[in-house]
Amino acid sequence: MDVEVLPALSATDTWDADSIKIHFLSGNELGLKYEEGTNSGIGDTRFMLIDPDGVSHEAVQSVTMHGQRITPGTELFCFSLSSDINGQYYITNAYSRIGDDSTWDAGLLYPKPPLSPGTWQVQIIDDSHSVLIADEVVTV
Repeated sequence: MDVEVLPALSATDTWDADSIKIHFLSGNELGLKYEEGTNSGIGDTRFMLIDPDGVSHEAVQSVTMHGQRITPGTELFCFSLSSDINGQYYITNAYSRIGDDSTWDAGLLYPKPPLSPGTWQVQIIDDSHSVLIADEVVTV
């Protein structure tokens, strides 16, 4: 996989929030288990963000995440929200969630600006087999 920092909307027409884009370049198909339309977590697969201070954050699926498979070519976007005081991170495969507020349903909040500067680590872990699937770093 490849990871990069992408700008995200923090308000209408304001691109000063950050997101982390995860692009799956190759590999086997990865099945995901979660309830669409919720933020309950992705079953046995964990998406972890480790910030520049070494603090781990699990990204749960956004209510905009859809589909139960990751295949080569899939793009995911990690972000946090402007009102989340607990520092929760979310993941979605819908770019519009971070970059096109005209498509949002009522009640969706803007991504939080910006990510802490420094080196972030992105890990995908298969808990059912205790396997690290991917481990990449990105600099903000």
